[in-house]
Amino acid sequence: MMVFLANNWEMILIILLAIVGLTSFLSKKENIQNLLVYVCLEAEKQYGSKTGTIKLRQVYDWFTSKYPIMSAIITFNQFSKMVDIALEEMRHLIETNKNLFDYVSGV
Repeated sequence: MMVFLANNWEMILIILLAIVGLTSFLSKKENIQNLLVYVCLEAEKQYGSKTGTIKLRQVYDWFTSKYPIMSAIITFNQFSKMVDIALEEMRHLIETNKNLFDYVSGV
């Protein structure tokens, strides 16, 4: 066993670093998904309905400025799908929370 570890320590280290990196990436992606709901709410409040392209651009600009490394890894199409998921959650929150509805609609 010790001979195996001594002969393969570099490969073992690379595998461990890859696991740590992947875990970190997935946890950041989940955190970003949650933050996207908030950013989408703010874009909805600022621009209102029927301005999807402008809102998507604003949210994407926010993402690239806050997470430059992640934005190099996640394609725009993947990001757009993440925004679609965030929009579903945002709509649900607006429909079920009157205070949030009032906030977004400026009441």
